[in-house]
Amino acid sequence: MRPSTSRVRFHREARAPLLAGCATFAHLLGTTLGPAGRVVAVNRVLKVGPPEMLASAALIARRTFRLPDPFQNAGAMLLRHAVWRVYDRTGDGTATTAVLASRLLHELDRLLTAGYSPLLLTRGLDRAGHTIAEVLRSLARPVADIRALAGLLSPLHLSPETEDELLDTLEGLGPDGIVLVDPDHHPDVQVQLIQGVHWQSRLLAPELLPPNVAKLQLVEPRILLTDWKLEEASQLLPLLEECARRGVRRLLIVASELSGHALALLRTNLERGVLHQVAAVAAPSVGLQQTRILEDLAALTGGHAFLQAAGDRPEHARYTHLGSARQALVTRWTFALAGGRGDRAAIERRIALAEAELAAADDESARRRARERLGRLRGAFLHIRVGGTTPTEQEYRCLALESLARTLQTALATGVVPGGGASFAVAARRLAEQELSLPLEERAAFHAVRTALLEPLRTLAHNAGVDPAVIVHRSLEVAPNLVYDVLADQWIDPWSAPLLDPLGVLEAAVETSLSLGRTFLTTDVLVHRTWPASSAEP
Repeated sequence: MRPSTSRVRFHREARAPLLAGCATFAHLLGTTLGPAGRVVAVNRVLKVGPPEMLASAALIARRTFRLPDPFQNAGAMLLRHAVWRVYDRTGDGTATTAVLASRLLHELDRLLTAGYSPLLLTRGLDRAGHTIAEVLRSLARPVADIRALAGLLSPLHLSPETEDELLDTLEGLGPDGIVLVDPDHHPDVQVQLIQGVHWQSRLLAPELLPPNVAKLQLVEPRILLTDWKLEEASQLLPLLEECARRGVRRLLIVASELSGHALALLRTNLERGVLHQVAAVAAPSVGLQQTRILEDLAALTGGHAFLQAAGDRPEHARYTHLGSARQALVTRWTFALAGGRGDRAAIERRIALAEAELAAADDESARRRARERLGRLRGAFLHIRVGGTTPTEQEYRCLALESLARTLQTALATGVVPGGGASFAVAARRLAEQELSLPLEERAAFHAVRTALLEPLRTLAHNAGVDPAVIVHRSLEVAPNLVYDVLADQWIDPWSAPLLDPLGVLEAAVETSLSLGRTFLTTDVLVHRTWPASSAEP
């Protein structure tokens, strides 16, 4: 037996603080679980002011990034990272995953202390996971009417019109649609479905627009894409000569800058009637993201992007390199394309690259950039602008709407199951039936998972001030036909009420908890760094 030190812990002395940290973090998030959940006061870190009063488990997880004890902190941060991955994937399930995973680790620790084999316990976890997945999928039904999930929006207190518009748009957008949520100065929540490709980008040369015109609509324009600064007439002259021969009269230029002799050449062609309409907008974003956007635009319009990194110069551009679209709309700060003439296979390749970028993103900013590109490549996205009376309220509403949109899309993609912990109760009942025929270690693992599955239901009842033992016992008897409604304090039909959970959320909570359990079974050493890194991003 190796002796533990102030920096290194072994065996039981390593697992004990790991468990304690997980339990502390799970209790912190579990307090908010269910409609009768409580509020957590969190001191501000970078700003002076009173504590934030938070009821969102996801926001609490983001705000809590260190416990005083370094070894307990390792357990807390392990759970924090796990629950955030569930939230990021489904938009919900943060508190459920926390209490389920923490209880599972507690049960597994008892088994390890009793001398059970980690290898055989892991095998039992795997078998239990397959059984739970089968049970949950057998309970699932497709979403026949998205309004059955309208109760998820109730904490936001949206107007009936906004709520209906949001639900209808999400249903039309589908489970794979892109939703972007931004703060706005307007006090209310505004919902807009944006069709086509739409970018925030400044107008480069307002003098090219007709006098007293705030926006310009170009029908069947040809489109030049580049990240070069267009300053010399020689950069555009070969292209304009060929356009004149081919009868191109409407041109949209997306470039880094437009000035000098290049701008004068365009003005001259407009004045002489060689071109009827010309508009120039700045290439969106900067650096690598700008390159990706221009390549996306090339795929969408069937054109070629002349990029500095590739050594493509705009003076080499010809008619065949230009993209095209049915229509372009340019304003002082935005431009939009509809009916791009790009090749579908090329667009699908760009979508695949953006999806890979989203999967590999390790912070919220990178994920947002990838989601923006995906929405535009797919031709439509939902834009939600969120107001609030205070910055804290606005931040909470933005996070809540992002998560609820993902949750609703998860429900559309995977279906829904009875909520209120009833589906987990059915899975626990199935595990109890199967464990009798299993070898000793696997039977013990099944019992541990069964106990953990009922922890969210216990927490729901506890938060509502009801005896958890009574609710759990009754749920094991009547689920899934009846579920306990903590607000009404009665047993109801989940499909009529409705009281439902997205299948994907429960699946993610179980998968993540079992994954943590496997990791815990093979963890035997904890090492504390003198100056451990902290991150506000879970």
